[in-house]
Amino acid sequence: NDIRVCKGDTVTLDAGFGASKYLWNTGATTWNITVSDTGTYAVRVENQVGCASSDTVRVMNWPDPVLDESNLNIAPTTCGGITGAITGLGISGNPPYTFEWKEMISGNIVGDSLDIYHLGVGLYELKVNDGAGCTHIVANYTIRDVGDLLIDTVSAAPATCGLDNGTISVTAVSGL
Repeated sequence: NDIRVCKGDTVTLDAGFGASKYLWNTGATTWNITVSDTGTYAVRVENQVGCASSDTVRVMNWPDPVLDESNLNIAPTTCGGITGAITGLGISGNPPYTFEWKEMISGNIVGDSLDIYHLGVGLYELKVNDGAGCTHIVANYTIRDVGDLLIDTVSAAPATCGLDNGTISVTAVSGL
């Protein structure tokens, strides 16, 4: 038999109560043991008349979710505001998922979806709860303030002959 547990959790393995002798491959001699490590656990059970039986169980962790950052966009904030964002992440593994974003300096929960917006300067931690009920801290991202923005130049070209070919170009400088 296989048993899956969340990383860091414990599980109690039960050989059944009532036999006269128990011997686990851990050296334990009780009818049940609580384990936190993955691996194969074996038990030998003997009744009052000397009949023996053995069994094994493999304890494994549920796999961690896989974070896809190929479309990650971390947008900074400006002017000390709350215009930062973290978007474009993908998650695969053991759905369904719930998400929790925490701003680590204040400890405040700031979002419960994969994409988050309206962020100020800070360190943000993404925690994922998966379909197995396991909680994983999968990433930390920093939102920085790029400083005040100054519009440097603006140029415009009007549309011609009623077409949608007009343009406006804005050049901004930051970090002032």
